[in-house]
Amino acid sequence: MFYQICGTSLREILSEDATFPIAAQALDTDIGLKNQFHEFTSEKPDWSAICDDAPQSEGRPSA
Repeated sequence: MFYQICGTSLREILSEDATFPIAAQALDTDIGLKNQFHEFTSEKPDWSAICDDAPQSEGRPSA
């Protein structure tokens, strides 16, 4: 299934899963969610800025 305006893939058509991920840029309204943490920050590209105060972890955060 594709969003007709931008072509974003929204889900696997044949999937029988009850839930599925979608790209955040496919949403056009604020859903009230905020980042709880950033993981693998050591692997992010230099041009990718983290612009919030959420905790950061260079790898997988510990539980």
